[in-house]
Amino acid sequence: MLDTPVPSPEVTEPAQSPATSEDSGFLDHPLPEASQHEPPPPLPMEREDSGYFEGPREVSASEKPQSYIERFVTELLDYEENPNDTGPLNTKDPFPRDLTEAGPNEYIYLENDILNFRDKSLHKGTPFQKQYENVKRVTQDFQSTVDISDPNRSRALIKIHENEAGDICEEILQKHQIEGRVSTRERDFLYSNKNEYYVQKTLELSQSLAGNFKAVQAEVVGLRGWHEIQRERFADDCPDCSTRHDMDGTAICSYRNLNGPQDITAPRSLPSWRAMMVGICSFITLPWTTSELIVNYGILSEDDYQWESSSPLHEELDHQSTHLGRAMMERIRTMSFKERLPIFLEWSWEKCKTSEPFLLTFYNFLRVVKSLQKHYLPPIIVVIGPVKPSRIYTRESYNDQKRERAKQNNAARVIACYLGVPLLECQVQRKPLILNPTYEWNNPEWKLEPVYNRNLSPTCELYRRMSGFLYKAMVHVKKYEISKNMATFSSQEIGEDWT
Repeated sequence: MLDTPVPSPEVTEPAQSPATSEDSGFLDHPLPEASQHEPPPPLPMEREDSGYFEGPREVSASEKPQSYIERFVTELLDYEENPNDTGPLNTKDPFPRDLTEAGPNEYIYLENDILNFRDKSLHKGTPFQKQYENVKRVTQDFQSTVDISDPNRSRALIKIHENEAGDICEEILQKHQIEGRVSTRERDFLYSNKNEYYVQKTLELSQSLAGNFKAVQAEVVGLRGWHEIQRERFADDCPDCSTRHDMDGTAICSYRNLNGPQDITAPRSLPSWRAMMVGICSFITLPWTTSELIVNYGILSEDDYQWESSSPLHEELDHQSTHLGRAMMERIRTMSFKERLPIFLEWSWEKCKTSEPFLLTFYNFLRVVKSLQKHYLPPIIVVIGPVKPSRIYTRESYNDQKRERAKQNNAARVIACYLGVPLLECQVQRKPLILNPTYEWNNPEWKLEPVYNRNLSPTCELYRRMSGFLYKAMVHVKKYEISKNMATFSSQEIGEDWT
């Protein structure tokens, strides 16, 4: 979404069409009468993702919104007149079929159950072999990420990816929220397909975060001195983070206090923690504002940030056979089942000690995460940190770094989506447009301060932006968490695969 070319940095307000009344469907203000000698002007057309939609017009009675009962009667009458029509019938109960005749791959009918007549092959989760084939197809047999690094293509591949299991999981959770309980087979389906649900919700969060960015001309950025790296020393530099602040002299730099990695053997002291961060590079230290919300169990030894790659690509990977998997289990065991928190696990290509290409390394990393998620109910979300400039850098090389990272992240999102692993990109820097390098994406909420000082260390501003990202991520994750103790009523039938 962030890489769509923008023709101009100046945004003008679109001409507003006459207001409409959503309840009645009619115009509040009538259109001007057309001349008798000339045809009336065409109504405005606008482009949306789903196609074209017309501007305001009068709505006939047949097009007015119908209540659920009206839709039920209409669809039922249409079905009786056209019984061979294969279109879906939006009914709950009764079904327009013999309730005793479920297909060999369909759930049998149970009263008040969302899974009735659904494909029960998904009951134990999407087969890994199918996910492997999808990744193999979009990466040209694990040989190239050129196609999926293109922003438009990667976005399209994610959009057309079918996630039926995620949609069903959302329906089950809505039912649990309204009715207070679900059937045992609905609960089992939810627990087995939680990965697909987490992927769906994480993509929604990514789209929401991307909506805050605006395009600015790179030339304007340079002229106004919006530099992300402060290369010089100034008399009024902050003594804590060695950079200039846009604040009064009485304010205290938040860099003075950071949320550093904690000893996993030490007892937990704060019950207010809402998430766990396992960082290795950019997230090894966190903003001080997260100290009471996120427990930082960062990986200090790079030996723990390794995973094997000798197992066949089409097979699932056992996390216990890898250094990373065992290090993660040490952190998970510090919490009881009821205390388990959502986990943010950092992916850092710079910390990978391997001679293999990015594609295979990242794929094997996701296999470890996927294996961990099978035994862990809250989400394990992969996060990608900001770009850190190299020791010998120029403005052009730094922008090239960010551009290459953007391409790499596009490919990573597609692979993670197709493998069923949630992924987030922590975007705290201006981002060059891949298809139009003369523009950059910028968040208007950011202060115009450097994010790295002359020593290439993070500044207070970078941690402030990171804090906002983590807070929004935690709030979003809290909304779609899956209950650890779901109330159920018995519905398992003898003869079903999962009994």
